[in-house]
Amino acid sequence: MSEATPPAHPTMSLIGANSAHPAPRHIFSSWAPILNLGQAQLVNVDLPPDAPDEAYCDLVTKMKEDAHCQGALVAAHGERLLHAAGPLFDDLTSEAGLCDQISCLYKYEGHLLGHAIEPEVSAQVMVRLLGHGYWRRHRADLLCLGAGSAAVALLVHFAARAMIDDRPRQFLLVDPDLGRLQQVERMLRRLSTAEMAVQLIHNVDAVANDRLLADLPPRSLIVNATPTDRSPLGGGAPFPLHGVAWDLNFRDDLEFLRQARTQAAERGLQVADGWAYFLTRWATALGYIFSLTIDDASFDRLAGAAAARR
Repeated sequence: MSEATPPAHPTMSLIGANSAHPAPRHIFSSWAPILNLGQAQLVNVDLPPDAPDEAYCDLVTKMKEDAHCQGALVAAHGERLLHAAGPLFDDLTSEAGLCDQISCLYKYEGHLLGHAIEPEVSAQVMVRLLGHGYWRRHRADLLCLGAGSAAVALLVHFAARAMIDDRPRQFLLVDPDLGRLQQVERMLRRLSTAEMAVQLIHNVDAVANDRLLADLPPRSLIVNATPTDRSPLGGGAPFPLHGVAWDLNFRDDLEFLRQARTQAAERGLQVADGWAYFLTRWATALGYIFSLTIDDASFDRLAGAAAARR
């Protein structure tokens, strides 16, 4: 584990496998004046994939004892952090338990809390993308390709946070890893999915995903939650009329986005990448870590400041 020496100012840590990437530091430095963070600084903490449990425990202990440390955003290894060092936290939120990960650490009244912010982030981004009451107005489906942490958080949002009458008609969750789907199945036993049918689909074939895509009703949402540049779709099926294609990644060379854009005009398709999700995740974490209220107007200012850094 490598960690920069923190200065004698309030700090926020970024925990991951490549925390020194310039984009997060650019985001933080451009947002700090807008949020009146003063001399607060970002500290990079790298944890390699094979880091032992002791490394996670040492990190959490140091953060608890460091008076300057306000908290951290976890860019990677949130599940490992929970399983290795969960007992060291003063409290864990229900979202952390449901999502089986810690993605944000923050202090409240001297206590260190572990939280999973992704359900909240998903809700905020979907409102910006679809508007309020979308599922109430359109009894459409949601097809999520990939069952990683972001996809699980999306499902947790609908099952634990969303109004019963404002959920997709069906939530179709597809993944090639059967063990991952079994984990989701166990999680669902603790949640209510009333008014929303959930299908967990074990599939490794892009052509089979095309068949699922072709069967979606109009205005359905298709989410690419896979971590690679390659699309989980074969490209031979139509997107739903007036639907929404949302890739949680935001690089320009994503195959899924290219597939959606080629049909956008003909199918009346709205296409979105993961930039808003990335910014909302950062804004939400900063809100918890520095006890800030970031409303829509403030977020728009932050997004504008970050646009030049994309």
